[in-house]
Amino acid sequence: MRTMLLLSVLFAMLGMATCQRTGRVCNRASNMCMQVDVEAGSNTAIVSVWASASGWAGVGFGVSGMTGNAPAVVGWKNGADVVLSSRLLNGEVMPLPAKDSAVAVPLPASAAASAGASALAFAFEMPASTFSGTSLRCAWAYSPSAPTNPSSQTSAFAQHSSQGSFIVPLTLRDAAAAISPTSSSFVSPTPLSSIAINSTQAVSQFCVDSSLTFCAIALRDSIKQTTSFTLYSSYTGWFAIGTGTQMAGSTMFVAWQNSQNKMVVSQRTASGHTEPRPASSSQSFTLESAPPAALSIPSSAKMVVTFVVPSSSNIISAAGASNFIYGVSNQKPTDPDSATSSFSQHTEEGSFVLDVSKLGAVSSGAAAASNKDGLRLGHGITMFLAWGVLPFGLIFIARYMKSKMGHAWYLTHMGGFIVGVGGLTIVGLILIELQVADGVDRFLTSTHGKIGVAMCFALMPVQWVLGFVSNALFRLDRPTVPWWDQMHWWTGRALVILAIAQIHLGLEEYDSSTGVFVAYWIWIGVVLLGLFGFFGEFKLGGVVHHIKGDDGQNQNAPVNEAGDVTITDQYLSATSGSNNHELRERRAAK
Repeated sequence: MRTMLLLSVLFAMLGMATCQRTGRVCNRASNMCMQVDVEAGSNTAIVSVWASASGWAGVGFGVSGMTGNAPAVVGWKNGADVVLSSRLLNGEVMPLPAKDSAVAVPLPASAAASAGASALAFAFEMPASTFSGTSLRCAWAYSPSAPTNPSSQTSAFAQHSSQGSFIVPLTLRDAAAAISPTSSSFVSPTPLSSIAINSTQAVSQFCVDSSLTFCAIALRDSIKQTTSFTLYSSYTGWFAIGTGTQMAGSTMFVAWQNSQNKMVVSQRTASGHTEPRPASSSQSFTLESAPPAALSIPSSAKMVVTFVVPSSSNIISAAGASNFIYGVSNQKPTDPDSATSSFSQHTEEGSFVLDVSKLGAVSSGAAAASNKDGLRLGHGITMFLAWGVLPFGLIFIARYMKSKMGHAWYLTHMGGFIVGVGGLTIVGLILIELQVADGVDRFLTSTHGKIGVAMCFALMPVQWVLGFVSNALFRLDRPTVPWWDQMHWWTGRALVILAIAQIHLGLEEYDSSTGVFVAYWIWIGVVLLGLFGFFGEFKLGGVVHHIKGDDGQNQNAPVNEAGDVTITDQYLSATSGSNNHELRERRAAK
């Protein structure tokens, strides 16, 4: 018996000697992948990375973001060669070069086969102790922009265009058994074929990756008029789902475990890239004690929660696909036992689509369509032109150019604001309306949205009316500027101030870089100090008004030797309708 036991141990040891630990994972778009191979008895691991980006790609080990002074390796091409740079992640800044550089090695055959024609692929050695567990979370990032000095390992490089994290699963494999290069890195944790529903129900499921970073299953019941959301994740801090494709205006449900290991769900309202605040109205969900019986949740999920919303809440559409966002973090909320507790910023986030419109069907969700971001960008560019460029030029004309342009100043000012600013505003509103998904309240859920409503639907129409009134009641011999003209000025000034703040808020919601913010405020400074301060006040001599004796009037209307305005046919042809009629009567009376 003892001999048999010794033989069994010997055979087991011999078997382990021929085994290696290996794992592979890709992000949800499969355009950033990583493979780890640790040979039995070896002190080094071979890490392979491949990405669709041609600029640079990098991975950080043991973290989900750029924190903790964690080690990272970044690679890029220098001609036909690949340059590897070891870095330390120390926050949302350029990673510092590490003392020891990564050692490049050839791509293992299985990794090379999977990388195929990827724009960038490289492999390097790491200490095997880095991958001592059964899995390791790694941060990833890439960019299509090449580093400043590709030949240098310490070169600076552009900010990532995409980033996230995934968990590399490490399992024992026979050394002779290669990883299939065609195998997918993602397998649905809950096989769709195993979800049993009837003809009055519909199910849609989405998972970020096979590491269970975030998964959501929506089950709609047309009889009960409800939809249940089951969320699960490998993260241990908190996770959240929200309506729409951005935080601004989203209705969010944030979940975490309390001190008794029971799930807490907090309904929140988001107004941008700030912590979502607890919903002021009554909650629109019911917390369930367990997921629906039809669902099978993977045992590797660290947090699981199910809540039900009524169809009347419009959280998810019954007529078509609905957009959602997610966020996760390993850091627990400040007070886990309170549903109103504050919590840290997400370490990973994204957007996806669920569709429960087809009863009797079980469908797989997908990452949100990228054209939505294009619509947001189009909205931002259009509104910047409408409110950050055109108004300054048109106000400059009205303030300083009356004496030089004659009656043409009015036509330019009026036409520019109605056709230019008004037309671009309409285009901008259409673009953002196309971007807003079902389940997201329009306009009034963020400061940016509220200011936009006030500007576009209240102040701008009032300003147009005041402009027409000022023109209709204009008198050449007026001794002072009347109150309606002054109201037109101050409404315009209010619009300009709001527009400056509104564009800043829009850049915040788009999560723009610091460089964009700096460029924007430099532009505002150039316009206010350069255009208005230097050219308008200093070079052109200040504001010109149409009042009796003012330079603006004398340049617009011809005068006789006594200084009185003479009403000529040429001047009549240059004046607007109501003024033209009055002037003709005055000349006839003389």
